[in-house]
Amino acid sequence: MSEYIYISKIIKNENTIEIEFECTEKIKKYFLTNKFFVTYDMNVEKIHDSIAIIPFLCNILPLLWITNTNFKASNLDFDFFKSINEFKKGYKNMYPNIEFHDIKVDAEKIKNDKINQSIATFFSGGIDAFATLFAHIKEKPYLITVWGADILLDDDIGWNNTKNNVIKTSEMFNLKYLFIKSNFKEMLNDIELNKLISNCPDKWWHGFQHGIGLIGLISPVAYILNIGKIYIASSYTKKDKVTCASHPSIDNYVRFCNTQIIHDQYEYNRQEKIEHIIQYTNKINKFPYIHVCWESKGGENCCICEKCCRTIMGIYAANGDAKKYGFENCNLKQIRNRMYFFNNIDPILIPIWNDIKEHYNKNKKDNIYNEEIKWLENFKPEKNRTIMKKICRKGKKIIERIKN
Repeated sequence: MSEYIYISKIIKNENTIEIEFECTEKIKKYFLTNKFFVTYDMNVEKIHDSIAIIPFLCNILPLLWITNTNFKASNLDFDFFKSINEFKKGYKNMYPNIEFHDIKVDAEKIKNDKINQSIATFFSGGIDAFATLFAHIKEKPYLITVWGADILLDDDIGWNNTKNNVIKTSEMFNLKYLFIKSNFKEMLNDIELNKLISNCPDKWWHGFQHGIGLIGLISPVAYILNIGKIYIASSYTKKDKVTCASHPSIDNYVRFCNTQIIHDQYEYNRQEKIEHIIQYTNKINKFPYIHVCWESKGGENCCICEKCCRTIMGIYAANGDAKKYGFENCNLKQIRNRMYFFNNIDPILIPIWNDIKEHYNKNKKDNIYNEEIKWLENFKPEKNRTIMKKICRKGKKIIERIKN
Protein backbone atom coordinates (compact mmCIF):
# COMPACT_ATOMS: atom_id res chain seq x y z
CA MET A 1 0.00 0.00 0.00
CA SER A 2 1.34 3.44 -0.89
CA GLU A 3 1.81 6.07 1.80
CA TYR A 4 -0.79 8.81 2.09
CA ILE A 5 -2.01 11.74 4.14
CA TYR A 6 -5.64 12.79 3.97
CA ILE A 7 -7.59 15.59 5.59
CA SER A 8 -10.33 14.19 7.80
CA LYS A 9 -11.78 17.46 9.07
CA ILE A 10 -11.63 21.18 8.27
CA ILE A 11 -12.98 23.51 10.96
CA LYS A 12 -13.35 27.25 10.33
CA ASN A 13 -14.26 28.92 13.60
CA GLU A 14 -14.34 32.72 13.42
CA ASN A 15 -10.65 33.67 12.92
CA THR A 16 -9.13 30.18 13.10
CA ILE A 17 -8.70 27.35 10.60
CA GLU A 18 -8.14 23.91 12.13
CA ILE A 19 -7.24 20.87 10.09
CA GLU A 20 -7.26 17.31 11.37
CA PHE A 21 -5.52 14.70 9.26
CA GLU A 22 -4.77 10.99 9.14
CA CYS A 23 -1.76 9.26 7.64
CA THR A 24 -0.22 5.84 7.18
CA GLU A 25 1.86 4.40 10.01
CA LYS A 26 5.26 5.08 8.43
CA ILE A 27 4.49 8.79 8.12
CA LYS A 28 3.17 9.32 11.67
CA LYS A 29 6.64 9.57 13.17
CA TYR A 30 7.24 12.82 11.29
CA PHE A 31 4.42 14.55 13.17
CA LEU A 32 4.02 15.51 16.83
CA THR A 33 0.28 16.03 16.40
CA ASN A 34 -2.40 15.30 13.81
CA LYS A 35 -3.94 18.74 14.26
CA PHE A 36 -2.81 21.87 12.44
CA PHE A 37 -4.11 25.35 13.21
CA VAL A 38 -3.63 28.88 11.96
CA THR A 39 -5.24 31.96 13.51
CA TYR A 40 -5.74 35.36 11.90
CA ASP A 41 -6.91 38.73 13.16
CA MET A 42 -9.97 38.59 10.89
CA ASN A 43 -12.89 36.25 10.30
CA VAL A 44 -12.09 33.41 7.88
CA GLU A 45 -15.26 31.34 8.20
CA LYS A 46 -16.34 32.04 4.60
CA ILE A 47 -13.03 30.97 3.09
CA HIS A 48 -13.53 28.11 0.66
CA ASP A 49 -11.94 24.78 1.65
CA SER A 50 -9.84 24.88 -1.53
CA ILE A 51 -7.95 27.83 0.01
CA ALA A 52 -8.25 26.87 3.69
CA ILE A 53 -6.09 23.76 3.16
CA ILE A 54 -3.19 25.62 1.48
CA PRO A 55 -1.50 26.69 4.78
CA PHE A 56 -1.36 23.04 5.87
CA LEU A 57 -0.38 21.60 2.49
CA CYS A 58 2.49 24.07 2.02
CA ASN A 59 4.06 22.83 5.24
CA ILE A 60 3.99 19.15 4.32
CA LEU A 61 4.74 19.14 0.58
CA PRO A 62 8.53 18.61 0.93
CA LEU A 63 7.77 15.67 3.26
CA LEU A 64 5.31 14.22 0.74
CA TRP A 65 7.83 14.47 -2.10
CA ILE A 66 10.70 12.87 -0.21
CA THR A 67 8.67 10.04 1.34
CA ASN A 68 6.61 9.42 -1.82
CA THR A 69 3.39 10.08 0.09
CA ASN A 70 0.13 10.91 -1.70
CA PHE A 71 -2.24 13.62 -0.52
CA LYS A 72 -6.03 13.41 -0.44
CA ALA A 73 -8.42 16.32 0.02
CA SER A 74 -11.85 17.26 -1.30
CA ASN A 75 -10.67 20.27 -3.35
CA LEU A 76 -7.78 22.65 -3.92
CA ASP A 77 -7.26 26.12 -5.42
CA PHE A 78 -6.41 25.59 -9.10
CA ASP A 79 -3.82 28.39 -9.14
CA PHE A 80 -1.90 26.71 -6.31
CA PHE A 81 -2.30 23.23 -7.79
CA LYS A 82 -0.71 24.39 -11.07
CA SER A 83 2.23 25.98 -9.25
CA ILE A 84 3.24 22.92 -7.19
CA ASN A 85 5.41 21.29 -9.86
CA GLU A 86 6.94 24.66 -10.72
CA PHE A 87 8.33 25.44 -7.25
CA LYS A 88 9.16 21.77 -6.73
CA LYS A 89 11.83 22.24 -9.44
CA GLY A 90 13.59 24.69 -7.12
CA TYR A 91 13.94 22.00 -4.45
CA LYS A 92 15.17 19.43 -6.99
CA ASN A 93 17.85 21.77 -8.30
CA MET A 94 18.91 22.75 -4.79
CA TYR A 95 19.20 19.16 -3.53
CA PRO A 96 20.28 16.95 -6.49
CA ASN A 97 21.27 14.12 -4.13
CA ILE A 98 17.69 13.79 -2.79
CA GLU A 99 14.91 12.12 -4.75
CA PHE A 100 11.71 14.19 -4.94
CA HIS A 101 8.95 11.84 -6.04
CA ASP A 102 6.01 12.75 -8.24
CA ILE A 103 3.14 12.36 -5.82
CA LYS A 104 -0.59 12.25 -6.46
CA VAL A 105 -2.57 15.23 -5.17
CA ASP A 106 -6.10 13.86 -5.22
CA ALA A 107 -8.45 16.85 -5.09
CA GLU A 108 -10.99 18.67 -7.23
CA LYS A 109 -9.37 21.84 -8.55
CA ILE A 110 -11.33 25.06 -7.91
CA LYS A 111 -10.72 27.97 -10.29
CA ASN A 112 -10.50 31.48 -8.84
CA ASP A 113 -10.67 34.56 -11.05
CA LYS A 114 -10.38 37.33 -8.46
CA ILE A 115 -8.49 40.46 -9.50
CA ASN A 116 -6.06 41.39 -6.73
CA GLN A 117 -4.56 44.82 -6.12
CA SER A 118 -3.29 45.09 -2.51
CA ILE A 119 0.38 44.56 -1.55
CA ALA A 120 1.88 42.79 1.49
CA THR A 121 5.30 41.95 2.89
CA PHE A 122 6.38 39.47 5.52
CA PHE A 123 7.78 41.48 8.38
CA SER A 124 9.85 40.08 11.26
CA GLY A 125 11.33 43.46 12.20
CA GLY A 126 14.88 42.42 11.27
CA ILE A 127 17.43 43.71 8.77
CA ASP A 128 16.08 41.79 5.77
CA ALA A 129 12.50 42.75 6.58
CA PHE A 130 13.26 46.47 6.90
CA ALA A 131 15.36 46.49 3.72
CA THR A 132 12.44 45.03 1.78
CA LEU A 133 9.93 47.33 3.46
CA PHE A 134 11.91 50.49 2.65
CA ALA A 135 12.50 49.33 -0.93
CA HIS A 136 8.71 49.15 -1.42
CA ILE A 137 7.47 51.70 1.11
CA LYS A 138 5.67 53.73 -1.58
CA GLU A 139 3.45 50.72 -2.29
CA LYS A 140 2.09 50.90 1.28
CA PRO A 141 2.27 47.13 1.93
CA TYR A 142 0.50 45.33 4.75
CA LEU A 143 3.03 44.16 7.37
CA ILE A 144 2.54 40.45 8.01
CA THR A 145 4.11 38.99 11.15
CA VAL A 146 3.88 35.32 12.16
CA TRP A 147 3.87 33.94 15.70
CA GLY A 148 5.17 30.38 15.72
CA ALA A 149 8.23 30.77 13.48
CA ASP A 150 11.14 32.52 15.20
CA ILE A 151 9.10 33.21 18.33
CA LEU A 152 7.78 30.03 19.96
CA LEU A 153 4.10 29.74 20.85
CA ASP A 154 4.84 29.64 24.60
CA ASP A 155 6.84 32.89 24.51
CA ASP A 156 4.02 35.34 25.29
CA ILE A 157 6.39 38.08 26.44
CA GLY A 158 8.49 37.82 23.29
CA TRP A 159 5.42 37.88 21.07
CA ASN A 160 3.86 40.86 22.84
CA ASN A 161 7.10 42.84 22.49
CA THR A 162 7.40 41.89 18.82
CA LYS A 163 3.75 42.73 18.23
CA ASN A 164 4.19 46.15 19.86
CA ASN A 165 7.26 46.85 17.71
CA VAL A 166 5.31 45.99 14.56
CA ILE A 167 2.47 48.29 15.61
CA LYS A 168 4.96 51.10 16.32
CA THR A 169 6.54 50.57 12.90
CA SER A 170 3.14 50.62 11.21
CA GLU A 171 2.29 53.89 12.96
CA MET A 172 5.69 55.40 12.14
CA PHE A 173 5.24 54.73 8.41
CA ASN A 174 1.42 54.85 8.20
CA LEU A 175 0.96 51.19 7.26
CA LYS A 176 -1.56 48.44 8.03
CA TYR A 177 -0.53 45.18 9.72
CA LEU A 178 -1.66 41.57 9.99
CA PHE A 179 -0.80 39.02 12.68
CA ILE A 180 -0.85 35.26 12.13
CA LYS A 181 -0.40 32.52 14.72
CA SER A 182 0.19 28.87 13.84
CA ASN A 183 1.67 25.60 15.06
CA PHE A 184 3.08 24.99 11.55
CA LYS A 185 6.59 24.59 12.98
CA GLU A 186 5.73 22.75 16.20
CA MET A 187 3.43 20.33 14.34
CA LEU A 188 6.40 18.55 12.78
CA ASN A 189 8.99 16.27 14.40
CA ASP A 190 12.30 17.91 13.51
CA ILE A 191 14.36 15.09 15.02
CA GLU A 192 12.90 12.49 12.66
CA LEU A 193 12.81 14.87 9.70
CA ASN A 194 16.50 15.69 10.12
CA LYS A 195 17.22 11.95 10.06
CA LEU A 196 15.24 11.74 6.83
CA ILE A 197 17.59 14.26 5.19
CA SER A 198 20.78 13.19 6.98
CA ASN A 199 22.70 13.21 3.66
CA CYS A 200 21.83 16.89 3.22
CA PRO A 201 24.06 19.76 4.50
CA ASP A 202 21.02 21.60 5.94
CA LYS A 203 18.32 21.04 8.57
CA TRP A 204 14.61 20.56 7.90
CA TRP A 205 13.31 23.92 9.11
CA HIS A 206 15.92 26.08 7.38
CA GLY A 207 16.47 23.94 4.32
CA PHE A 208 13.01 22.60 3.49
CA GLN A 209 10.11 24.15 5.40
CA HIS A 210 10.22 27.76 6.56
CA GLY A 211 9.94 29.63 3.24
CA ILE A 212 7.07 27.73 1.67
CA GLY A 213 5.56 27.24 5.13
CA LEU A 214 5.33 30.97 5.84
CA ILE A 215 4.04 31.74 2.35
CA GLY A 216 1.21 29.22 2.66
CA LEU A 217 -0.06 30.75 5.89
CA ILE A 218 -1.03 33.98 4.16
CA SER A 219 -3.26 32.45 1.45
CA PRO A 220 -6.63 32.92 3.27
CA VAL A 221 -6.01 36.62 4.03
CA ALA A 222 -4.57 37.15 0.55
CA TYR A 223 -7.94 36.02 -0.77
CA ILE A 224 -9.97 38.14 1.66
CA LEU A 225 -7.92 41.33 1.18
CA ASN A 226 -7.36 40.94 -2.57
CA ILE A 227 -3.58 40.85 -2.12
CA GLY A 228 -1.97 40.52 -5.52
CA LYS A 229 1.70 40.70 -4.55
CA ILE A 230 3.56 39.45 -1.47
CA TYR A 231 7.23 40.22 -0.80
CA ILE A 232 9.33 37.80 1.21
CA ALA A 233 12.76 39.16 2.11
CA SER A 234 15.88 37.29 1.03
CA SER A 235 18.44 36.11 3.57
CA TYR A 236 21.26 35.36 1.15
CA THR A 237 22.57 36.30 -2.28
CA LYS A 238 23.42 34.16 -5.28
CA LYS A 239 27.15 34.23 -4.48
CA ASP A 240 26.54 32.79 -0.99
CA LYS A 241 25.75 29.35 -2.49
CA VAL A 242 23.68 28.42 0.57
CA THR A 243 20.80 25.95 0.63
CA CYS A 244 17.67 27.54 2.04
CA ALA A 245 13.92 26.83 1.87
CA SER A 246 13.34 30.50 1.02
CA HIS A 247 14.93 31.00 -2.38
CA PRO A 248 13.88 32.74 -5.62
CA SER A 249 13.74 29.38 -7.45
CA ILE A 250 11.03 28.33 -4.96
CA ASP A 251 9.26 31.45 -3.68
CA ASN A 252 8.83 33.16 -7.05
CA TYR A 253 6.92 30.19 -8.45
CA VAL A 254 4.31 29.83 -5.71
CA ARG A 255 0.83 31.00 -6.72
CA PHE A 256 -2.58 30.97 -5.06
CA CYS A 257 -5.75 33.05 -5.45
CA ASN A 258 -4.07 35.00 -8.30
CA THR A 259 -1.42 36.19 -5.85
CA GLN A 260 2.23 36.56 -6.87
CA ILE A 261 5.12 35.88 -4.45
CA ILE A 262 8.37 37.81 -4.88
CA HIS A 263 11.66 36.80 -3.24
CA ASP A 264 12.98 40.30 -2.66
CA GLN A 265 16.41 42.00 -2.42
CA TYR A 266 18.29 38.85 -3.47
CA GLU A 267 20.84 41.05 -5.24
CA TYR A 268 21.98 42.70 -1.99
CA ASN A 269 24.05 41.19 0.81
CA ARG A 270 23.27 41.89 4.46
CA GLN A 271 25.76 44.75 4.81
CA GLU A 272 24.41 46.48 1.72
CA LYS A 273 20.91 46.19 3.18
CA ILE A 274 22.11 47.77 6.43
CA GLU A 275 23.57 50.67 4.47
CA HIS A 276 20.29 51.15 2.58
CA ILE A 277 18.37 51.18 5.88
CA ILE A 278 20.69 53.77 7.41
CA GLN A 279 20.56 55.97 4.31
CA TYR A 280 16.76 55.90 4.23
CA THR A 281 16.19 56.44 7.97
CA ASN A 282 18.72 59.29 8.06
CA LYS A 283 16.95 60.89 5.12
CA ILE A 284 13.52 60.84 6.78
CA ASN A 285 14.91 61.21 10.33
CA LYS A 286 12.97 58.22 11.68
CA PHE A 287 14.71 55.34 13.44
CA PRO A 288 12.67 52.16 13.99
CA TYR A 289 13.47 49.37 16.44
CA ILE A 290 15.28 46.59 14.55
CA HIS A 291 14.86 43.21 16.21
CA VAL A 292 17.41 40.54 15.25
CA CYS A 293 17.97 38.54 18.45
CA TRP A 294 16.53 35.05 18.93
CA GLU A 295 18.88 34.08 21.77
CA SER A 296 16.85 35.78 24.50
CA LYS A 297 13.18 35.36 25.28
CA GLY A 298 11.21 38.55 25.46
CA GLY A 299 11.53 39.84 21.89
CA GLU A 300 14.41 42.20 22.68
CA ASN A 301 18.02 42.47 21.51
CA CYS A 302 20.47 41.05 24.05
CA CYS A 303 23.42 42.93 22.44
CA ILE A 304 25.67 39.99 23.39
CA CYS A 305 24.92 37.08 21.02
CA GLU A 306 26.75 36.70 17.70
CA LYS A 307 23.79 37.94 15.64
CA CYS A 308 23.38 41.06 17.77
CA CYS A 309 27.14 41.72 17.60
CA ARG A 310 27.13 41.17 13.84
CA THR A 311 24.24 43.59 13.33
CA ILE A 312 25.66 46.22 15.69
CA MET A 313 29.04 46.19 13.95
CA GLY A 314 27.35 46.27 10.55
CA ILE A 315 25.47 49.42 11.55
CA TYR A 316 28.60 51.15 12.91
CA ALA A 317 30.63 50.09 9.87
CA ALA A 318 28.01 51.87 7.76
CA ASN A 319 28.46 55.01 9.88
CA GLY A 320 25.17 54.50 11.71
CA ASP A 321 24.46 54.56 15.45
CA ALA A 322 23.19 51.15 16.63
CA LYS A 323 21.71 52.71 19.77
CA LYS A 324 19.11 54.45 17.59
CA TYR A 325 17.85 51.11 16.23
CA GLY A 326 17.15 49.09 19.37
CA PHE A 327 20.66 48.27 20.61
CA GLU A 328 20.75 50.76 23.51
CA ASN A 329 22.79 48.41 25.70
CA CYS A 330 25.53 47.68 23.19
CA ASN A 331 29.12 47.99 24.40
CA LEU A 332 31.66 48.21 21.57
CA LYS A 333 34.62 47.25 23.74
CA GLN A 334 32.74 44.22 25.04
CA ILE A 335 31.81 43.21 21.49
CA ARG A 336 35.43 43.42 20.39
CA ASN A 337 36.58 41.19 23.24
CA ARG A 338 33.77 38.74 22.62
CA MET A 339 34.42 38.43 18.92
CA TYR A 340 38.16 37.98 19.40
CA PHE A 341 38.15 35.55 22.32
CA PHE A 342 34.75 34.06 23.11
CA ASN A 343 32.74 33.69 19.94
CA ASN A 344 32.95 30.62 17.73
CA ILE A 345 31.68 31.99 14.41
CA ASP A 346 29.75 29.54 12.25
CA PRO A 347 31.48 29.06 8.83
CA ILE A 348 28.28 30.13 7.05
CA LEU A 349 28.54 33.54 8.76
CA ILE A 350 32.19 34.25 7.98
CA PRO A 351 31.38 35.87 4.59
CA ILE A 352 28.96 38.25 6.35
CA TRP A 353 31.67 39.34 8.79
CA ASN A 354 34.06 39.81 5.89
CA ASP A 355 31.45 42.01 4.17
CA ILE A 356 31.26 44.15 7.32
CA LYS A 357 35.06 44.47 7.40
CA GLU A 358 35.21 45.28 3.68
CA HIS A 359 32.60 48.04 3.97
CA TYR A 360 34.30 49.47 7.05
CA ASN A 361 37.69 49.60 5.31
CA LYS A 362 36.09 51.28 2.29
CA ASN A 363 34.41 53.99 4.37
CA LYS A 364 36.67 54.25 7.43
CA LYS A 365 38.04 57.72 6.56
CA ASP A 366 34.56 59.21 6.91
CA ASN A 367 33.42 57.00 9.80
CA ILE A 368 32.78 59.04 12.94
CA TYR A 369 33.04 55.88 15.06
CA ASN A 370 36.42 54.96 13.60
CA GLU A 371 38.40 54.87 16.88
CA GLU A 372 35.90 52.57 18.57
CA ILE A 373 35.59 50.03 15.76
CA LYS A 374 39.00 50.19 14.06
CA TRP A 375 39.67 46.63 15.21
CA LEU A 376 37.43 45.56 12.28
CA GLU A 377 40.22 46.61 9.90
CA ASN A 378 42.28 43.49 10.60
CA PHE A 379 39.59 41.21 12.05
CA LYS A 380 39.84 37.63 10.73
CA PRO A 381 36.60 35.77 11.53
CA GLU A 382 37.93 32.46 10.16
CA LYS A 383 40.89 32.63 12.55
CA ASN A 384 38.46 33.27 15.38
CA ARG A 385 37.25 29.67 15.10
CA THR A 386 40.82 28.35 15.41
CA ILE A 387 41.43 30.40 18.58
CA MET A 388 38.19 29.14 20.07
CA LYS A 389 39.03 25.53 19.27
CA LYS A 390 42.42 25.91 20.96
CA ILE A 391 40.77 27.40 24.06
CA CYS A 392 38.27 24.51 24.16
CA ARG A 393 41.02 21.90 23.77
CA LYS A 394 43.08 23.46 26.58
CA GLY A 395 39.97 23.69 28.74
CA LYS A 396 39.23 19.99 28.23
CA LYS A 397 42.81 19.04 29.13
CA ILE A 398 42.67 21.09 32.32
CA ILE A 399 39.38 19.44 33.31
CA GLU A 400 40.82 15.97 32.62
CA ARG A 401 43.86 16.74 34.80
CA ILE A 402 41.63 17.93 37.63
CA LYS A 403 39.54 14.74 37.37
CA ASN A 404 42.66 12.58 37.43
